[in-house]
Amino acid sequence: MPISEALLGEFDMEMATTRKVLERCPEDKFGWKPHAKSWDMATLGSHLANIVGWAKETLTLDQLDYAPPGAPE
Repeated sequence: MPISEALLGEFDMEMATTRKVLERCPEDKFGWKPHAKSWDMATLGSHLANIVGWAKETLTLDQLDYAPPGAPE
């Protein structure tokens, strides 16, 4: 079984939980931080939305390089 199939169930469960959190957070509370060192809810929500976009590339590419071109590996 490819790793993408093995992770699909967990991915679906995490997305359902993420959706619940974001749906329950009122817009006037987007500045709230779950912890003093944490990002606020608006930034956390944006980050989670971006992570979803990484899923296809992460599961289909043979390698994933986060370093910008010319930067050390």
